Amino acid sequence: MSIWAAFSFLAAVWCIIHVLYFLSHHQETSLLPTQSHLSVSSTRRPLFGGKLQHLKVTLNGLQLQVSTTRWNTTHDKLNSLLSRRTHKTLATAVQGFYTLGTLVAGVGMLVAVFTLFFICVTNGWTLARKVAISHRPHADAIPFGDVHLLTKRSASFAEGEGLAPASVDAGASSFPTITPIVPGVTVPLSHLPVIIAAVFIAQVVHEVGHALAAALEFLPMTACGASFTVCIPAAFVSFPTSAMKTLPPKARSRIIAAGPYHNLVFWAFLSLAAWSGVAHLASFVSGYRDISSIGKVVVDVNPESPLSLHLQPGSIITQLDDTSLGSTSQSIDVWTTYLQGTVKESLLGWCVAKSVLGSGDFLQYLAAANGMLSAKSYECCNNEASKRPSAFSCFGSKDSLERGCIDPVPILTSRHGDNRCQSSDKCPPESSCVFPSKGVQLLRLTVRSSISNVQDQTTILWSGPPIEIWEEVQVSTWVPRIWVLPLWIPPLAATFWEYLTMATLSLYFFNLLPLPHLDGTQLLHSFLDWGLNADQGASSYNFGALEGGESDQQEPRTRRRWKERILRYCPYTMTCIAIGSILFSILNALY
Repeated sequence: MSIWAAFSFLAAVWCIIHVLYFLSHHQETSLLPTQSHLSVSSTRRPLFGGKLQHLKVTLNGLQLQVSTTRWNTTHDKLNSLLSRRTHKTLATAVQGFYTLGTLVAGVGMLVAVFTLFFICVTNGWTLARKVAISHRPHADAIPFGDVHLLTKRSASFAEGEGLAPASVDAGASSFPTITPIVPGVTVPLSHLPVIIAAVFIAQVVHEVGHALAAALEFLPMTACGASFTVCIPAAFVSFPTSAMKTLPPKARSRIIAAGPYHNLVFWAFLSLAAWSGVAHLASFVSGYRDISSIGKVVVDVNPESPLSLHLQPGSIITQLDDTSLGSTSQSIDVWTTYLQGTVKESLLGWCVAKSVLGSGDFLQYLAAANGMLSAKSYECCNNEASKRPSAFSCFGSKDSLERGCIDPVPILTSRHGDNRCQSSDKCPPESSCVFPSKGVQLLRLTVRSSISNVQDQTTILWSGPPIEIWEEVQVSTWVPRIWVLPLWIPPLAATFWEYLTMATLSLYFFNLLPLPHLDGTQLLHSFLDWGLNADQGASSYNFGALEGGESDQQEPRTRRRWKERILRYCPYTMTCIAIGSILFSILNALY
């Protein structure tokens, strides 16, 4: 999905929302003056038999808000349940649970503030370093590690120089950075609906925490609902402001901290479920089979990729070079680590006649080899010539200085394993054990046509950066047991699970930041009330000071002044740091 397609889709959605909103309100409002005295309920039956009479819909520009009071009764019943003497033990346990959440939220606030400041500094330093490097007058004198900052990923491999990406950009990797999830920039734009759904569910869990903690403190709920602004959904619950302010600081802290605390507990639950292997349990009740011990099933291939002509959806990739994709460990993704990692040197080479590498009768060998070798036996091994497109690749022997250009397809895709070797001693006479030269980007994919065809395996040879395979081929470890089931459901569910885990943990830290309109500012307010005014009651007086003619109001006044300063300047400072972190992260991703 392109940015223009996403924009068009959102525009169409908002047009439909505005039309439906106009039609619904136009029907409810009568234009006849003779019926102006009649109410809507007397002239029209409520929609769905009156089930939506507690629903309130508000549309303001690109913001749609839906609120309801239907759950207020349920909230009051929960309040009454926790107040009964027969459930005193339950109420005490719940109160202890949310008191622990207050402490966890306090620690999370400190971690969130420090992390945001660290991200802002490191991302700003990385961006400044990139800008400084790009303005150096002598670009040719820049070390290769710095060049990687300004070049595309295809140029990160030093052809013919024997440099692996592990040595690239060593200086820039000294500071870890966190890249924000920006659809269309840092993640595919097609992930936007999944991200929206994951964030909304995490927000619902967050608001449920506020509601449950409020019921524990006998705070009534006025309404709950959801809003949709441009393309961002949000959930909310509302309480009486005056009643909230009259609560003790400890009770207010429990209510405010309950939302982020629920997100953290929910994240722990998701992580525990993933660690316990709940996906394997799902294979017994779903129509899909887990083949992680065999390899990866191809779900989709970019139509513009050359691999689309050779990889079909449903085929099984069992090996990358000599590395098996079958793994029983859920924490290791061989597919990602291999394709995104450094260049691997094969431990096994191929037996090739020495005549192709040395100065023997090459034309006679060419006839015997049936066109597998190039008559220009040294051209592709030249650094300058190797930069030009060629069907041949440079191979060399580790036992000698013999080098030559070979068509890699017939040799590397051969089904016979008798030509593999570790050294020339394992090869027939007049043959050498050769390996691709450093800088040659060749990768072999061993593919089955289906899960049942064990013997029907082919080898596809890829020439280019391995990262492009990871970008252009979507794989999964689940195959349908029934042919009518689609391949895309398991990877979509896995992507949603991953975004849900990240969203709920991010919401925990993000809401604890002391930013305007977030829980962090209100929690900081309640913490200051709790810490600075905990011992200051309405009937607390210093009688010794009163008898001596001294005032004891100076210390509380000083405390209030400090509290006001903190609450005034802290949100503005954190807002500047947050904006700087986001801008620096996006610029680093685009630069």
